[in-house]
Amino acid sequence: MRVEPGLSGVTPNGAVLFEPPRVVVGEAGSGGQALHSIADRVDARPGAAAEAPAGGFEDASSDGSAPTGSAPEGSGSGGVGHPEVETEAGAGGGPQLQVDFQVPGTTKTIDYVAYHETLAASVHNADALEVMLGKWDGGGPESYVAKAEAGGYKYFSLGADWDPIMEAQGLTLSDMFDAYNVPFLDAAIREGKTFHFSHDPQVDKGSLAGEFRYLNGHGYEYDPVSMTASPLK
Repeated sequence: MRVEPGLSGVTPNGAVLFEPPRVVVGEAGSGGQALHSIADRVDARPGAAAEAPAGGFEDASSDGSAPTGSAPEGSGSGGVGHPEVETEAGAGGGPQLQVDFQVPGTTKTIDYVAYHETLAASVHNADALEVMLGKWDGGGPESYVAKAEAGGYKYFSLGADWDPIMEAQGLTLSDMFDAYNVPFLDAAIREGKTFHFSHDPQVDKGSLAGEFRYLNGHGYEYDPVSMTASPLK
């Protein structure tokens, strides 16, 4: 089983239009053709991309060596700043210029359109009131994606397209976390959403633990009985 984003078309300026994602069961293939199209048409940026486990970010550990968590642990897990993508006014007060996204703590940039397309495609069940985090766990019924879909939770996933996008955009695992995972977490934190965990983050030694620490550092308290993290009151 996997979640596959839908591709509804491409605009004249090259932007990809997405339909709501769908769950595919028992069907071979990587899925995410829309995300692959993003990776295919973005020139690689300077800097060698670190290898990530096949299947996407969910299986990357803090040192990139052992598949464990729900998102690769990066420098963002320590709570550094993550600026929003900005626009700048054109000369003479004309149309705004689209400014490429700069990866926090680096000189790397990501093409404005490719960044926003990827970010939009990574968020599933965006209107859900609560969020699911966890481990990929092979993509079976115990994975956080399966539980998020079953429970109607909001979740973040680039699935099998994590590696192609990371390579095309010239990023490391840490860069990917800062560029894509942290904005997802920050948006849910700003909205005061409750986070559910498909796996116990307290015993995890990889990226799920990094997400857990990020929430702890941003005013969230974990309840081990319900396996949820909520804003401190």
